[in-house]
Amino acid sequence: MPSINMVAARRAEKNRLEQRTRNLVYGILAETALFLVALSYMGLQVVSTQSQAVGLQSRIDKLKPQVDQIQALQTQTALLQPKLTALDTARTSTLYWYTAVQNLTDSLSSTSWLLNMNTTGDPTTVADPKAPGAATGPQMLISGISLSQADVGMTMLRMNQYPQFSHVDLDNLQRQNVPGAAPSASPTIGPCQFQMTLELSPISSGNSSGTTLGNDNVQKS
Repeated sequence: MPSINMVAARRAEKNRLEQRTRNLVYGILAETALFLVALSYMGLQVVSTQSQAVGLQSRIDKLKPQVDQIQALQTQTALLQPKLTALDTARTSTLYWYTAVQNLTDSLSSTSWLLNMNTTGDPTTVADPKAPGAATGPQMLISGISLSQADVGMTMLRMNQYPQFSHVDLDNLQRQNVPGAAPSASPTIGPCQFQMTLELSPISSGNSSGTTLGNDNVQKS
């Protein structure tokens, strides 16, 4: 009887070992299957990434001529920038002096005429009277004739109405004798020659006519 019980026990133990072995094999097979699935998924991702990379590289190759053309245009633009700056400066300066001459013409009375006009200074420079040797601001030096001193005064009053003329100085006023005409008893009546210095407001940002300093009109002579 004892031998029969031992055989049954050994058989049961053997069955348990076989069951554990089968479970272990099933577990290993399941893990292997999961690993193969993950490996396949990763392989598909690598293939997809490589395909996208090839497509992007193809698009880059197609766009390269356009990129090269853009870079060439940028290089040409950089080379032209100094010329464009010079042209813009010249245009602004020309418009500034044109406006000044137009304002001067409109300021003259009907019986006053210009004989000479000179311009000096940089329209973009603000004169500093306290700095010795500093660059002067824009100025117009004019000379002309008028039928009377009253006309000269009228001309100066009209100049004061233009913000571009920040200051007007009468440098010289000399009476002129007309041959064959009787001299006038009044020193203010009769032809005269005048010289003036017109200080102009410099060009400010966004205004090529230099009219932003119009508040200086109060201090004009």
